[in-house]
Amino acid sequence: FQFTVKRDMRPVQWASVLAGIAVVHGAPAGPGDWNIVMNSETIDSCVSAMGQNSTVNGVFYLGHTDTWQQCQTLCGNLPECVSFDWHPNSGSFAGACYERITDYFEPKRSSGRVVGMRPGAKPGTAPACVQPPAPTPPPTRPSEIDCAFRALGMTVANRNLLGDPWKLSFVEDALQMAQCPTTPIELRPAQPEPTVAAQDEGAYYVSAAGGSDSNPGTAEKPFATLNHAQEVVRRDLAAGKTGLSVVVEPGSYYEELLFTPQDSGTAESPVVWTAADPTKPTVISGGVPLATDWAQQKMNNVTVLSSVVHNTDLDSIPALFVNGKRWKLARFPNGNPLVPKSGYIPAGQGLCPGMKTSVKAFSEPYNIQVVNKATKTVLSQGWARPVTDDVKTVWVDDATVTHDAGAFQNFEAYVNGTNSCYNTSLNLPFWQTCTCSCRSVTAGALGERPHTWAHPETAVIHMFHTAGWGGWDFQVDSFEPTSGGGTFSMTGGQQTGQSGPCGINGNLMFVDNVKEELDDPTEFFYDTKTRTLFVVPPDGMDMSHAEIVVPHRRRVVQFRGSDDNTFAEHITLKGFTFAHSEPTYLADYELPSGGDWTISRNGMVFLDGAEFITLQNNTFDQPGGNALFLSQHAWHTVVDQNTFLHAGDSAIALVGSTDLMNGTRPTYVAFTNLTNNLMYEVGLYGKQTAAVFKSMTYRTRIVNNVALNGPRSGINFNDAFMGGDLMEGNLLGGYVRETNDHASFNSWDRQAWFFEIDGVTRFEPEVTQITRNLILNKDYVYGSTNSDWCIDHDDASSYFYDDLNVLVWGAHKWRDGVNKSYVSNLYVSPPNSSGAQTWGVGWYVKNTANSSYLNNTFVNWDQRAQFGYVWGVPTPDSGFAVDYNRYYTPNNPATPFVAGKSKTLAEWQATCSCDTHSTISADMELPAVLAMAKDYLQLP
Repeated sequence: FQFTVKRDMRPVQWASVLAGIAVVHGAPAGPGDWNIVMNSETIDSCVSAMGQNSTVNGVFYLGHTDTWQQCQTLCGNLPECVSFDWHPNSGSFAGACYERITDYFEPKRSSGRVVGMRPGAKPGTAPACVQPPAPTPPPTRPSEIDCAFRALGMTVANRNLLGDPWKLSFVEDALQMAQCPTTPIELRPAQPEPTVAAQDEGAYYVSAAGGSDSNPGTAEKPFATLNHAQEVVRRDLAAGKTGLSVVVEPGSYYEELLFTPQDSGTAESPVVWTAADPTKPTVISGGVPLATDWAQQKMNNVTVLSSVVHNTDLDSIPALFVNGKRWKLARFPNGNPLVPKSGYIPAGQGLCPGMKTSVKAFSEPYNIQVVNKATKTVLSQGWARPVTDDVKTVWVDDATVTHDAGAFQNFEAYVNGTNSCYNTSLNLPFWQTCTCSCRSVTAGALGERPHTWAHPETAVIHMFHTAGWGGWDFQVDSFEPTSGGGTFSMTGGQQTGQSGPCGINGNLMFVDNVKEELDDPTEFFYDTKTRTLFVVPPDGMDMSHAEIVVPHRRRVVQFRGSDDNTFAEHITLKGFTFAHSEPTYLADYELPSGGDWTISRNGMVFLDGAEFITLQNNTFDQPGGNALFLSQHAWHTVVDQNTFLHAGDSAIALVGSTDLMNGTRPTYVAFTNLTNNLMYEVGLYGKQTAAVFKSMTYRTRIVNNVALNGPRSGINFNDAFMGGDLMEGNLLGGYVRETNDHASFNSWDRQAWFFEIDGVTRFEPEVTQITRNLILNKDYVYGSTNSDWCIDHDDASSYFYDDLNVLVWGAHKWRDGVNKSYVSNLYVSPPNSSGAQTWGVGWYVKNTANSSYLNNTFVNWDQRAQFGYVWGVPTPDSGFAVDYNRYYTPNNPATPFVAGKSKTLAEWQATCSCDTHSTISADMELPAVLAMAKDYLQLP
């Protein structure tokens, strides 16, 4: 729970602010006195309008106190604390005490709350909300402890990336190791440089530069195209030949590859496609190279180049690559898409898109009930609803069921669901009635600027979700000007599943694809009526020799089966670069299951109806949407040692499909191995995205990968489905950069399925293990992230076993759900946590049964961080065992526990009747902590 405040607020007279709002205690403030304000809180108007999307974090949690005077004392002991904000003794945050480090505030009425301000602190109201400044790297040198865990991250990355110096350079940048010049890093020797493959007499060769499709396809006389090589291989496979391979010389291949059952090898003899020289790019492109004839002109007060586009296939140009770099559409405000929240302004008034989320409000009947075969117990009872006449009973073999239907998991399949914007061709929305109701928005901070646009209907509005849970994208249909502003009519909003609080009210946004906003280097605009491309080149760039490529396909390489039982299988792709796929943010999105997220079922490389496909050592370069998408029946896929760079949406998505809660059809993704991959920066366009997103999958192994930097989570499990997943040995960091209420790992499990495992119909999933991962919950490039948690087991997440993880700058959150164990994890809170609350345990809520929190170790160097449970206290009768934990406070032996009020360990033990055998001590030094971390992570 965090607030953000603006630092540039304008001072006003104290009396005018307090009029009708608060009562001042004592005489007028003089030197040494505090201004104490009753029935007030200190969120400025920009934060009220813009939600969590305002500016840098300026609010830190101090603890729980019985009185506001005690909160004042906590604040007074911290020189940077100029104001405190104390919650009254009621409600979820009873007694919570926060500090604020900004200079100016806008008190607002809030019954029972108390605000105190140091002498000289000036409350005030904000001027018109303006865009927050672009983040800048933190100027101060990090602590020894911070640097030590960054170095540990480098060591894990070195192991996982097999010592590859090029891949490690991305990790070094993400962890900002230049800020820690004296910290030793333990690295394994690099692997030998890849070499050019020896000539294979049985292989077919392809060369874009010197080949011809009339050649025999030998090394000396190669083919020219991949498609022709594919035709020849198909002919050989039909003739019964084995041991087939294709070796592709460096170059760019502007071709679409579709692998079908005709291209399949066997387990003994897979068909292997290999890049001949891994030291040089062998590019399979989804784009079209563009021939240009540039003319120079002045436009919007800058020098612009223009060229007529003669390629009639290009009806639009949503993205542009120049010399391998992605350029940006003409936009306002100007900004750098690679910098979090760079170039945004507050939106105007409007309606929220999203979905109807109140499950209890549904009155429709359900037509499936799940019954235990042995006990005849109806497991899908849920809230009282009428049963349709054609109700189907499904008998399952689970001996017991521990779900509580009153907490998210209602276990019902609905009929007559409706939606207005989500694609339901494969999955009906699990949230019964889905709406994307944002059809208009006022100009907001754009003011009269759109009045100057000749064609506002070309514009696209990109906006953050009201509660900071992702982002929306809207195609403008028209603009109705008014004095001082105007109203956009638009369509879109399908890119995020949850609606959040109603009303846009200042969400951060920017507008692009507007010709009149073409004024910043590397911007472009394509006029579809005149078929003219306009660009603003950087100073000194010679565009006459630039390589211009326009993405033209959302899917560059596909593996597709011909029917439900005939698959593309046993095919390997090694060493290629996949590039130039179209953005998908205006494409169809679907709600695959009961989690928050929507997804576009597209990927630069796309599998559906495929088995035993291997993708190894490839580079997915700047995809417009998802990089790799495994859809429905994609089984036994190996994704190993690949590099994913700057994805528009997610790096890897695994999404099945079901008939509502019937998961018995084999249209789910299963037995996937994701190993030793680098996923660097996702979510250039989509803000509800991840390095790995999965929904309706079974037994996914996510092992020894490195995933760094993104707007939301690093790995997101949208549901449990059949479970049985393993997440082990990964390095995650730099997530939740642009959104809120999330973590580096996130899960949900709001809806259950019945399914078959080994011929047995089951209702409860297999347990998923999360083990030996290092999670660094911080954005080292631009400062702290917007998350308190390294692992967020959100709404009803169940059947998890989390052990031996090393969690830095954050902790665990659990909310609802059952059958979860948190055992032998290490939590580290370095000094100067930059506002991270770093609870040992996050939200404890009802319905966390058959679960345990045992033998964990907490090391807290930060005086702000506390051990605690918020929104409830675990008790013996809750079915949640908490004990044998070790709490270390090297810098602050008095660090309290939080359980409604600040407490010592003894008071905490008495409150919860838990942690009976746990201990607290100040005796823990950095070398011992690092030794424990290396042991957990299995490092030498």
